Amino acid sequence: FMVDSWKDHIEVIKTKGLRIHGASGDQVIHNINVSTDINTTKNSDLYIIATKTSHVELVASQLQSFVEGDNIVLTIQNGLGSSDLIAKYINRNNIFIGVAEGFGASVIAPGTVHHNAMKLIRIGKMIHSDDSRFSSVVKIWTDSGFQAKAFEDIDRLIWEKFICNVTFS
Repeated sequence: FMVDSWKDHIEVIKTKGLRIHGASGDQVIHNINVSTDINTTKNSDLYIIATKTSHVELVASQLQSFVEGDNIVLTIQNGLGSSDLIAKYINRNNIFIGVAEGFGASVIAPGTVHHNAMKLIRIGKMIHSDDSRFSSVVKIWTDSGFQAKAFEDIDRLIWEKFICNVTFS
């Protein structure tokens, strides 16, 4: 499921598919389960928060009643502090952190996205521990055609990305 509060974007994806163009070519993906209602995601094993940092806390507060047991919340944002915002609402043991390397993507219009590259998703846990879910999350990404790798010291990568973003922005 994909959830977005932007109704026009969701409606175009429902009716015409999601157009993706950029480094991997130009394609339209149809039959994506999309909604503006976050309640449609109840009973998921994995929740991915891939939004601007300013929206992370709202999304985490909405997921709070859904996430339990072994459910995972994977946050992927540029910048610092997203995992701490999520931890206000979700158990830290359920929070995984993704750091994208060499992606650069943007929404061009409702139902249309562009990406500059698709290099690597680096994934770590907020609480460093042995966890069988760790390799499962990485496998989901690799099985979906992404390059993904587990990292024990995700905090270091977050700071590296922050320094790069500050330097080149």
